[in-house]
Amino acid sequence: MSLSAQLQSQRQAKREEKQRRLQERKPRMVLDNRVGAMVFTTTLFRANVQATSEEDVALLAAPAYAAIDALKLGRMDDEQFIRANEMNITGFTLGKRLHQFAANDDTKAMIRPSQQAFEHAAEALAAIGTRKNEIGHYTAKAGELELLGAAYEWLEQLIRVSDKGHVATAIREAKVLVRSKL
Repeated sequence: MSLSAQLQSQRQAKREEKQRRLQERKPRMVLDNRVGAMVFTTTLFRANVQATSEEDVALLAAPAYAAIDALKLGRMDDEQFIRANEMNITGFTLGKRLHQFAANDDTKAMIRPSQQAFEHAAEALAAIGTRKNEIGHYTAKAGELELLGAAYEWLEQLIRVSDKGHVATAIREAKVLVRSKL
């Protein structure tokens, strides 16, 4: 075989190898204008440093209290249980963010007890979920309802002192975490 035939053969082998690797790759994600605009808008909203209003607080805390009410009445469904977990993790994440960005140690000390409240509420939610698997519906003991109520009061207070960007980031992180565990 001549030198030029060998070179052509090697080139052809390289082309085939390159083509094979391209076919094995995962397809690229294609973003259309709507998705790009949504990503841009979300990024802008998360960077928002406006204070939350009382209307924002009421709107954001309502699902947490609705979950407690549904639990008390024995009418909690799976979606409300998921929402209750999201709200608890939102509070935990928001507290963590505020602690991280706190200006001084006094502020950090004021926020620190919230983490324990959210951890206790997470344990209560785990017990409620386990009980649901055993008996077929969501029920809570009085102590568990108290723990959830305390955590959601902390959530409400943390939302009040947070800017909209911190709240949006905490909500997003909580949703991602909870949905990844389903």
